[in-house]
Amino acid sequence: MTSHTLARPVRRLPLLLTVLAAVLGCLTLAPAEAHATPATPATGATGVAGATGATGATAHRAKQVADHSVASLRKRIAATSRSLARLSAAASGAENDYLAQLAAQQRATAAEAEAATAAAAAQHAYDQARSDLVAVVVSYYESGGEAGNSVGATSAASLFTAPDPGAVIQAGADREMITRFQSQVAAQLNGALAARNVAESRHRQALAQMAAQTRALATIRQRANAALQRARTELAGLQHDLRAAKLTQAQADAALSSFLGGWAVSDGRRAAALDSSYRRLARLVQHQRPAPSHGRWTPAVGQTAANRAIQWIGTPYAWAGGSSHGPTRGSCAGGDAAQDCKVVGFDCSGLAIFGWAPYLSMAHFAATQYTQAGRLHPAVRALRPGDLVFWSSNHSVTGIHHVAVYVGNGNVVQAPQSGDIVRITPLGRVSSGYFGATRPLT
Repeated sequence: MTSHTLARPVRRLPLLLTVLAAVLGCLTLAPAEAHATPATPATGATGVAGATGATGATAHRAKQVADHSVASLRKRIAATSRSLARLSAAASGAENDYLAQLAAQQRATAAEAEAATAAAAAQHAYDQARSDLVAVVVSYYESGGEAGNSVGATSAASLFTAPDPGAVIQAGADREMITRFQSQVAAQLNGALAARNVAESRHRQALAQMAAQTRALATIRQRANAALQRARTELAGLQHDLRAAKLTQAQADAALSSFLGGWAVSDGRRAAALDSSYRRLARLVQHQRPAPSHGRWTPAVGQTAANRAIQWIGTPYAWAGGSSHGPTRGSCAGGDAAQDCKVVGFDCSGLAIFGWAPYLSMAHFAATQYTQAGRLHPAVRALRPGDLVFWSSNHSVTGIHHVAVYVGNGNVVQAPQSGDIVRITPLGRVSSGYFGATRPLT
């Protein structure tokens, strides 16, 4: 049993729904003690026969189903968590690819802008060269050159009319030079424009391809993220279901704990083995004299109380039975206790009374014993043999309905309920609603 279970009690099911009846389940009529009329205990387990009866078997099956549900959900959560990790990695990869493609697209856009700038520079150079050429031609004609139909044409008549034929020839050479200069500039400009057009065409193609890839990557990214979100939603749903299943498991465990000492149905072999081992211990210490106390608690005193209680393992439960001298006849109170007046044995508080009889006298009432036996209330991790441990239906002293004697190693000796026997039970499997402990004589 873990401290978690102890710290979060679950209200017991049918057997303990009536708090008053459960409290009176640990009550007998002791001399010099005023008591109310015993109430009828709630109907629940049917005693030893309940281990194989329909009610106990139903609780056992419910516990098995709840355990299976919790285990199955844990497996599904583990598988979904692994899938979530894979999907997260895939989504991260798609995101990285998408960002890399966007970077490539941005570089392509920058290259396009650079090409456009280069084309504009070429256009400007062409315009400048053309302007320079026009200026040369205009200057030539203004200085007396022939204004023929063609800049590159030389009129034959000029050779006869010109005062200096050599000048005409020189003028023809100048025109030819100007024509070649114009053709060269035009060719360079055309080459620049052609290169720009090719660059722009290639860039448009690359840009279209990259845009298509980017759209495809965006789709992949969206699908990966959608799958990731679905996995996260599924995991959250499974975790919610697990919490609900754990609650059902706790309720089933509480129901099962109301039968035959809580765990005897679900773990009969271990229950029998524990009883057997403590019976052997009881035989070894049955003739030991009580340790001296001098009115205060010592480890030896607590061990004496525990040893006295385990002497009665196997003794029948008897509602309102037990005293400082040993088992007594119980009381018939209806329900499961309807025949307890025919049974000689102990109830829970009667067993506690017998255990501590050499050292103090206590009321036959579990709730009173919590404060009457001692003032120290040790935590679970600090329990020592002989400490009295209590369970409550409402998280308070007034709701205490059960008491047991701690015997060490995480176990208690208890008288569970009508039809059962005094037995050893792990502390965490006694019942739901663990309340606390008291160390007598403190």
